[in-house]
Amino acid sequence: MQHDIEPVDKIGSMALIHQEESDIDCNVFRHIGRELRPGMIWANSGVAQIGRLNYIKRTGHALGEPSSAVMTDYSTQGQAILMEKYWCYIPSKYSVRQLLVSHTHFNDAEKRAYIHTSTSF
Repeated sequence: MQHDIEPVDKIGSMALIHQEESDIDCNVFRHIGRELRPGMIWANSGVAQIGRLNYIKRTGHALGEPSSAVMTDYSTQGQAILMEKYWCYIPSKYSVRQLLVSHTHFNDAEKRAYIHTSTSF
């Protein structure tokens, strides 16, 4: 089945984290899960912060000074965590997929077209 693709919104780490607890705010995922429909694309940023908080929670310390390698490590951890959270809160009749895009993909007509064709399953 093919759907029209609609980039809906982008959410950053500050909106995904319960600041007082330095942890993921699951209420945000519940809300997003209720609102999404087939064909909608919800873009995340903030995966590095999610990964960082998870790493600190597990080890008691950060990896060190922020660098490209450290941020990549945090991001790979954070992306897996976010995918799991979305699976928990998106209705099971829908699917969760990962697209690795940056803000430039949404600002460039040719790249936007690529997103549309690569997500027409």
